[in-house]
Amino acid sequence: QRTEGEGAAQLNNDDERESGAMEIGKDGSESEKGQEVINPFWEDKFNMMKQHMQYHYPKSRYPNGAYVNASECPNKPLASWLKNQRYFYRMKQKGIKLSNNQTLSDHQIQKLESIGFLWEEYDYIKAREAEAEAALALISARARVSAPAPARSASTPAPSASAPAESELQDKGGEDHSESEDEREEVNPFWERKFDMLKDHMERHYPKSRFRNGAYVAP
Repeated sequence: QRTEGEGAAQLNNDDERESGAMEIGKDGSESEKGQEVINPFWEDKFNMMKQHMQYHYPKSRYPNGAYVNASECPNKPLASWLKNQRYFYRMKQKGIKLSNNQTLSDHQIQKLESIGFLWEEYDYIKAREAEAEAALALISARARVSAPAPARSASTPAPSASAPAESELQDKGGEDHSESEDEREEVNPFWERKFDMLKDHMERHYPKSRFRNGAYVAP
């Protein structure tokens, strides 16, 4: 069984015919008239990948794209095709020409990227981190809007004129241990409820006995 790292390096004749890559001519052109030759096999596999991603990685939930593992493909031919595309892409990025004159055309790369297809798992991790940061920023903004403004109680006595000012305490080397009203954090019921839900989820699925260094929970 060929690993993804080995990619298309061990393609046999049948794989070369059905790998879905663009076969270039001796002069390096992608077609005799400068126009891309439509590869029916590639288009068929591309449409299968597109359907797979639309079902499992919809753009409404994965706006920055997704990394599809070959192991999750619905069938072996699609998994093999997926490995080949990544292999051809890496070779093209490195400027390495394969002995079988196969490569991915710019149009094929654009089509894959248009459906949110990510080439490297690192890109997927960065994309998910960006989505998580955006989600946290949105939750934080909503929490600030929904939090009630602190109201001064009528029973709260006004500061005494004889009380030492903060500057005086600092000059005398004293310490003011009283907590100012601005420093006091207001309890946000909405945030607390969501925190308890997340805590319960992580205790069930990511117990500290197994995930001592913490866990990343995808939205």
